[in-house]
Amino acid sequence: MLRLAVILAFAAASALGHDDYPDHRPMPLVGEKQRQKLRYHIENLYDGSPIDHPASPAVIEISLTCHGELKLDVSAPFYYSPHPKEARLHPECPNMPVWGLWDYEMIEVHFLNDKDEYFDIRVSPHGQYMGFLYKGQRNQIMTHVPEHHLTVEVHNPCLKPDGMSVVPDCHEPWSATTILSRNYLPPNVTKFNAHYIHGKTWGEMEPKPEDTVYESLYHQGSDAEKPDFHELSTFEPIDLSVLGYIELGRYSPLWMHAMGKIDIQNWTPIVHDSKCKYNATSDDYSAHVDLKRNTADKKVEVNVEVMDMETFKNVIPDTLMEAGPTSKLGTKSESVWINFQCAGGNYLRVGVNPKGAYSVMYVPAADPKHAHGEKQSEIKLMEGVECTEGKGANWVCKFKIPFDLLPPRTEEYYLQILHFHKVKTEGGDVKTFTGAVCPSFEDGKEFQWKGCSSDKRYFGPFDEPAKDKDMVSFRSPIDATGEAR
Repeated sequence: MLRLAVILAFAAASALGHDDYPDHRPMPLVGEKQRQKLRYHIENLYDGSPIDHPASPAVIEISLTCHGELKLDVSAPFYYSPHPKEARLHPECPNMPVWGLWDYEMIEVHFLNDKDEYFDIRVSPHGQYMGFLYKGQRNQIMTHVPEHHLTVEVHNPCLKPDGMSVVPDCHEPWSATTILSRNYLPPNVTKFNAHYIHGKTWGEMEPKPEDTVYESLYHQGSDAEKPDFHELSTFEPIDLSVLGYIELGRYSPLWMHAMGKIDIQNWTPIVHDSKCKYNATSDDYSAHVDLKRNTADKKVEVNVEVMDMETFKNVIPDTLMEAGPTSKLGTKSESVWINFQCAGGNYLRVGVNPKGAYSVMYVPAADPKHAHGEKQSEIKLMEGVECTEGKGANWVCKFKIPFDLLPPRTEEYYLQILHFHKVKTEGGDVKTFTGAVCPSFEDGKEFQWKGCSSDKRYFGPFDEPAKDKDMVSFRSPIDATGEAR
């Protein structure tokens, strides 16, 4: 889903080239296959001790799609420990990126090159995932690959049909499948490792550290005092060419973007309602928001596009028919909203309607320990908002958000995009629909402003340091000590 902008970015990356990985002419993406798949069993703990379930170890399989991308399949016995307080897997819901996944039951896989650049993907049996880019040991340059680019399909027979509750004492294996786009992998992958975290006791939500099991495909050795999944010296060689995988020998657009070499566009579709029921106003409905980092201008370029039946008309109050900043714009009439939020609760909220009326507000966290900056309302965008209405309920808006309006970057960062769609039919009936990029799982709440885990560097400054140390830490004890993460 990288669309034309990312295709063009790939061309830009090729044109730029790189000292370490020179450009190559176009080549086929699938080579001669010597094997259909690579299969690995995780049979050791991080210190080399054998696992206590040798008959059913976690399994990692790597194969190749017909388009030349890597397919990753993982499976493992289900422990339901440690597990989140709320499930995140729903039969009708897309799976989501979730911060802090290392605190829960999960499988983690790393792909490394000889320059210590690596891609790290983590998948849980509840449908959550995380994807990271590292340039050097533990040096994250992208803490989340864009969620709509990395789709993870999870099958867990221990989950009941509602996807939110679990069959008691079920140890049936869970599995997950994902396609690892070339966009994620560093150039010239040569090494690999995989790990599995789970609790000793089935169903224990928060086991003590000594009751948490850390398994490794390639272990650290018997003298290891604690698990360290980023100990790169433990990684072992992998030859992806035996699958027919062809290395392009250059950085992908996503890697170039993460390093600040180019700026690519983040295309975010609103594909479901806030509860994942897909009850839009019509089959013609579609909406998406593009966020593109503009490093030169130090701004986020935003493009909003909404389409629906041409016989519909947007419902807009008379008080919101003129372009410009206003405090009157809310969620009761046609509008699209973007919420940027950092750890602790500081947020920037931007809303716009088809007429160009817009609302921009910055709100610091309620807790002084987490607060950053001063509260601002009716913030004026210096370049304004440019909107065009098409036939019926179709409309497009473009505007720019200065970097300095965004909440400070923290490793734990969130993004939500909501569409409050309100239209009138030819017969005079009013239809409404609340579209959400990230659904809400909270009882009694139609949606969450907080949204899903993201990385400010995708749409904001690529070199902004994280401010977590300036606020109360949200990291887990394991993360804070530099262990398994």
